[in-house]
Amino acid sequence: TGILKQERPSSILLVRGNDSYGNSGAKGAIEHQLNNYNVTHIYGFKKSPFSQDIERAVDVIKQKNVDFIIGVGGGTVMDIAKAASLLHNEQGNLEDFIKGNIKPKGDNIRRLLIPTTAGTGAEITPFSVVYIDKTKYSLAHSSMPPEYVILAPELTLTLSKYETASTGCDALSQAIESFWSVN
Repeated sequence: TGILKQERPSSILLVRGNDSYGNSGAKGAIEHQLNNYNVTHIYGFKKSPFSQDIERAVDVIKQKNVDFIIGVGGGTVMDIAKAASLLHNEQGNLEDFIKGNIKPKGDNIRRLLIPTTAGTGAEITPFSVVYIDKTKYSLAHSSMPPEYVILAPELTLTLSKYETASTGCDALSQAIESFWSVN
């Protein structure tokens, strides 16, 4: 509630996971804090973020005059929230920005990201994975890391053993990759 009082949003876009939003305990922890705000939920995403998901979020941002985004979920949700925030005010075909043909201005909507998985790091990276058909793109901009992140380990306790192992391996892989990076 401190973040929302500070930001004073008039319209919030809540990008959230499907079942994970309730199963993780995030819904119970968050919903009562949103009672006095105009909130639009979007969810129903596949396991990976697709350009259509970004377009849907951007359409809601424009229709509802969204001035704050909350993302609650796994890496897909984080990437959709970041990409929509970055691209909401761009003119032209969003796929041109996703493919890297046009560089975004970086005119982001302020964001709060709350991951319900561990290991992807998507809540803080300057990248967003986006699929166009079956091709994976990495939308990147230095302004993509959000203004706020809440890491609440208790939101990961309901993950299956498989999801826990997968996200743990993801974290380990990213740590190893950082040693290889020439940047």
